[in-house]
Amino acid sequence: MLGKPNIEVIILAAGDSSRFSPGHKALPEPEGAGLLVELLGSLALIGFEKPLVVAGPKFPEVGRLARELGARTTVNREPDRGMFSSVLTGLSCARYRSAVAFLPVDAGLVSPDSILSLVSFWSEFGPQKNSLAVLPAHGGRLGHPPVLGGHLAARVRAWGGGGGLRGALASLAGAGGERGMVLEGLLPPGGPGRDSALRYLPLDDPMTLCDVDTREDLARFREIKEGGLFAPGPTPQKALTLLALCGAPHKLDHSLSVAVGALRLAVALESAGAGAGAAVLAFVGGILHDLDHGKRRHAKFAMRHLMSLGWEEAALVVGEHTSLGNGCRRYLGWPLSPFAREQDGEDDGPEVMAGPVALASLCVHMADKCIKGPRLVDMDTRFAPENHNVSSPAGLVMLRLRRADCEALEGWFERLLDRPVRDVIMTPGGHPLEDLVYGVAGTPGGPKILVTK
Repeated sequence: MLGKPNIEVIILAAGDSSRFSPGHKALPEPEGAGLLVELLGSLALIGFEKPLVVAGPKFPEVGRLARELGARTTVNREPDRGMFSSVLTGLSCARYRSAVAFLPVDAGLVSPDSILSLVSFWSEFGPQKNSLAVLPAHGGRLGHPPVLGGHLAARVRAWGGGGGLRGALASLAGAGGERGMVLEGLLPPGGPGRDSALRYLPLDDPMTLCDVDTREDLARFREIKEGGLFAPGPTPQKALTLLALCGAPHKLDHSLSVAVGALRLAVALESAGAGAGAAVLAFVGGILHDLDHGKRRHAKFAMRHLMSLGWEEAALVVGEHTSLGNGCRRYLGWPLSPFAREQDGEDDGPEVMAGPVALASLCVHMADKCIKGPRLVDMDTRFAPENHNVSSPAGLVMLRLRRADCEALEGWFERLLDRPVRDVIMTPGGHPLEDLVYGVAGTPGGPKILVTK
């Protein structure tokens, strides 16, 4: 069932930053490197709003800053024993046991997309995930953050064989040369050995290897990060994980249903020769379209949320689901809307949208307007003022405009597909992504979706 992963993120920030002196790398610039602020912001973007920060006694301001930013804190009274002492301090205070992820504050520049990738990958292992650890890698080297299933936490706490956290992780390796490679911080070329509790996820993000000790390190890593070597982006599984972490629980059934409906429309368009390359993006946009539902102008709020993750195309699709902006209207050849900014907030997206992005946007918009909760509905129901908490004259005008757009878009789809839109949405298409949705929604007590097997 799609549910929020029960993961404790532990940030290790107990060191005294002696090589970074003056200042502390966890603290804001210019005195410090701003790494704690950056790391907590990245975690909040993917739904981890109350991580545990392990601070040290020499810099109490690190703990104060963490609490001001909404984190929980604890103090490692003996940080001179090394980073593993902070690992043990954090584990002794951890509240969640499904999994634990460790992030040294030195790795504060790691992308939120990379952290989400690791959580998503770990989640894919199903029931056995609690007995597995996932380690990221880049360029053949192991990096941060490792994600440990809760059943392994006791083994890490009991580790006394030296080598710190890396040694504890290496003790979980299997037969052959895997253990030695992990001790050296290297990705085993043959993958996990027999009986290994470790799994590996190569990532393009060089910041998974980031280790800021000095101000020179900070300048070098920021230059690498700003050089654009890593282009984050969503996958269907990452989108589902983000929905589980950040989405409103009462919107899960609707989001999954819209994703299925948008996918079927995009596949039908491609089959009709009306465009290609939009299916996966339509599915991802459907999953995420109500990510920030409940916030004012939630479509644009979610758009900015996804832009902050670097998911630009998905952000554009999500930004169009409430009302069609001028980028989509130009694609359709429709008159531009003088109300677009008033409807949608500060911006109206791009002036011209690329074909797959425009098609995915139209599919998500259409599916969202045909589906209320997990059910197919008619236009009268979907645009009833009481279903939108609209009563003002201006609000009623906007609702009528949106309905007129929706009816025109429905006609556009039906001319291309030569079928009623609702028939397409309700007809299982056999696409593998439909099976992915059935897998997360089809268990007892799970979200109900539009069409089940």
